[in-house]
Amino acid sequence: MEKNRAAIEKELRSQISEARVTVRGHTDLCLGDLKFSGNSQRRRKNFLLFHGTLLLGCDLKLVGELLSMPSLQPDYRASRSHEKFITNLNLSAEKVKTALAEAWVSNEPMPNPPMDEIKKLAREKYATREWNFKF
Repeated sequence: MEKNRAAIEKELRSQISEARVTVRGHTDLCLGDLKFSGNSQRRRKNFLLFHGTLLLGCDLKLVGELLSMPSLQPDYRASRSHEKFITNLNLSAEKVKTALAEAWVSNEPMPNPPMDEIKKLAREKYATREWNFKF
């Protein structure tokens, strides 16, 4: 998360000199005490899935209307509602993608991504109602 934090903070500081991004909880990125990025992981014997979000132009009011309060919360949330806990990162998606690609030295496209396998997983697992509504 430190690499992501530094990349985003550097881009923000090009616009706001005093911008400070912090890692809170285990893998959240925040501006002050407001979260703009959350991450999660699932570990099994043969795989690790790590995924995250960056709020760029999210309707924050809608988040509070659609999501229940989580049963597990990091201490720094202090039981705040979604609207008082999250914020948008005021950067364009293109600037964020560029900053992260530079930080991770991943400016070249993957030469041979396993597209057939990716499409199959998306279709048979990740696009299913059972996967998306299991909680």
